[in-house]
Amino acid sequence: MGLVIGAVDGTITFGGVTFANIGALLTALQSDTDVNILSTPNLLTTDNEEAKLFVGQNVPFLQSSAQTTGGTPIVNVQRQDIGTIMKLTPSISENRFVRLKLYTETSSVSPTQLVKAQDIITFKRTAETVVVVKDSQNIIIGGLIQDQVQDVENKVPYLGSIPILGWLFKSVSKQTTKTNLLIFLTPHIIDSVQDMDEITSKNMNMLEKIGGQKLEPGVKPGHGIGPSHSSAPETPATSGDEQRN
Repeated sequence: MGLVIGAVDGTITFGGVTFANIGALLTALQSDTDVNILSTPNLLTTDNEEAKLFVGQNVPFLQSSAQTTGGTPIVNVQRQDIGTIMKLTPSISENRFVRLKLYTETSSVSPTQLVKAQDIITFKRTAETVVVVKDSQNIIIGGLIQDQVQDVENKVPYLGSIPILGWLFKSVSKQTTKTNLLIFLTPHIIDSVQDMDEITSKNMNMLEKIGGQKLEPGVKPGHGIGPSHSSAPETPATSGDEQRN
């Protein structure tokens, strides 16, 4: 299946159920054992400036190993970011439309037990696109489907572990796991400190509903930062909210 991109206003219909907004949809999905919310980040950037977000780990991969004539081991290790990466560059038009150049990447390490570090297998899904939407319009990106096939062994306790004869008491089958990655993105054009406060409060309320706990606000954007916060920025900023399932 190819990449599917859509933009919706107002309510969102998912699985035959209509939700008032993305926050309500994520709250409902959180109770579904088949759904895993990878991250709920917020990015703030200015017009025509790239913003980047990374959530994950910097994993070491063994590239090569050798020994000197004296027997001292020499190991060449290369590190790679494994997790969720998002890059976006907004361009705001005069009629308050936002052109978003978007790149997303989700990667993970195979759970298969491997002996050598250089044999580590990673799974990666990427999406790169350009969309044009209205201010505060929801963007949904789907079609990032991954099929993972694993060998599952079922055996009779003790008897299945007997050398040679154990094959008579066990069976091996293949199990296919299908994962569909959905990306929800909502750009907001911020013209003033009041806009920033409103978006911050809205996002905190959504995160509280998803996480089930009260969040204590820290320093609000635009308050107590810099010598003055009484005027709007000269170039409108864009805030992007992203949710992945």
